[in-house]
Amino acid sequence: MTALNSPHDHFEHKSYVESRIGLDLLRYRVRIWEQWMNAGNSGRLPVIVPVVVYHGTATWRVSRQFADEVEDAPALRAYVPACVYHLIDLSGYRDDELQGAVMLHTALLTLKYIFRNELRERLPEILGLLRDLAQSSMGLDYVRTLLRYLAQAASIDRLSGDQLRQVVTETLSGGGELMLTIAEQWEQQAMERGIEKGIEKGIEKGIEKGIEKGIERGIEKGIEKGIEKGIEQGEARLLKQLLTWRFGALPAWVESQLAGAAPERLEAWAKRVLDAQTLDAVFVERS
Repeated sequence: MTALNSPHDHFEHKSYVESRIGLDLLRYRVRIWEQWMNAGNSGRLPVIVPVVVYHGTATWRVSRQFADEVEDAPALRAYVPACVYHLIDLSGYRDDELQGAVMLHTALLTLKYIFRNELRERLPEILGLLRDLAQSSMGLDYVRTLLRYLAQAASIDRLSGDQLRQVVTETLSGGGELMLTIAEQWEQQAMERGIEKGIEKGIEKGIEKGIEKGIERGIEKGIEKGIEKGIEQGEARLLKQLLTWRFGALPAWVESQLAGAAPERLEAWAKRVLDAQTLDAVFVERS
């Protein structure tokens, strides 16, 4: 294991308000320090700066220090650690403040608006950043991954299938053909997993036949497993693209790790992408 540099940033991604985030972050810090010592390091522990990246719809009102989660006993305050964390609430940032490398920029903007009503209005601007990227094979894979995530994670009232197809067709070169390819893939997934109503009418004409066959094979299990698996695959593809952008070409063992990984593992790895110094550090097992 590579020794931690000091200070060390620990990123925690949240799409919902977590009332016990201070306790969670304290627990994570202890585990990181234990790993650091188990790796043979000695001396004073490295500084860990917890950073919470939040992109949910509800206002984040949780205190930024762990001490506020503990019963207030004035005479004993010296024995309670403050353990302050830094909060990055994407809803509070202007879009131009989120600029960076194209893949990271579009990923941050998508996370910012995925649960907000402005998604439909902002999407042409977000996809417009990918015009040049979509001309390369790696960039095209990233565009496909982002579109799948948008279709699966955005609610119908914020972005319908027809609206997504229209924006992609108007914004990206070859967007119509791209959407047709994705629609065919969704049709196959719908047939196998039995999604009851599909992902709605925009991605749908190709998905309709799959829905009908899936319904015949068992609606309830198909819906639950089909949607869950579809979102997991979308998250895995997005993580793969971010890893490629961060570390370059990925070895075969990374593909093996991502394939079939549980949602909680994908989330844990995604949290480490930006602050990990090496590819191995993203996937290291933390007890």
